[in-house]
Amino acid sequence: MLKNLYIVSHTSVYNPHNLCYGQSELPLEENFTGDFDWIKERLPTIKNTLVISSPLRRCTKLATYLTSGEYETDIFLSDRNHGNWELKEWSVISSRSIASLQKDPINYAMPKGESLSQVDIRIASFLRNLQAEVKYESAVLVSHPLPIRCLLAQILGLPLSQINSLEISFGSISKINLACSRIEYLNLNALAFKT
Repeated sequence: MLKNLYIVSHTSVYNPHNLCYGQSELPLEENFTGDFDWIKERLPTIKNTLVISSPLRRCTKLATYLTSGEYETDIFLSDRNHGNWELKEWSVISSRSIASLQKDPINYAMPKGESLSQVDIRIASFLRNLQAEVKYESAVLVSHPLPIRCLLAQILGLPLSQINSLEISFGSISKINLACSRIEYLNLNALAFKT
């Protein structure tokens, strides 16, 4: 039975043109290995630990670094699909579309993309499958800030409308202790430790 869950966000991406991205591939910032080292130092020994990553390169690079390639990928941990907005500069997306998203952030889906509630549904499915993993005591998940917020909200019993109260930055580690009678939650942020 899983007792400890470590949920790691990928590190910062190189995005000088302020592109909308979700399931599109963007490279990591230049000096990502320093953040990788910081994360690795704070995780348990990966041996006998289940490691699952989003299949997007910004996550698999980190998972490879942490495990020397001994990890699984799961598409359910992927970032939100922004559909027709993918790789467009935020400044060229119509203000009407942005207003629709702001009016209904939970149910609005970008054209050919996903709504927040759809991301939440796939994360719920992933979590059910993960809880069935009885041969591991610990798991490390490498994903993206939005799916991580959904996952934490489900575990902590927060409504979807409050997920933005969970601060998940690039390169952060969230730990959930599932062995207690109450859930313990801790989030560490690489940027906070470096300043």
